Amino acid sequence: MLRNISIAWRASIGFALVAALTTGMGVFALSKLDDMRESTRQISEN
Repeated sequence: MLRNISIAWRASIGFALVAALTTGMGVFALSKLDDMRESTRQISEN
């Protein structure tokens, strides 16, 4: 299947996959940072 696709399209698909993974990891990291901030706030209040 991939042999029938031009190199430009394969490179574009690869770039899109890397960009999607990077975006997903960034969203996950921000979510975990928010959890950590909330935990730190709870610890400092008690």
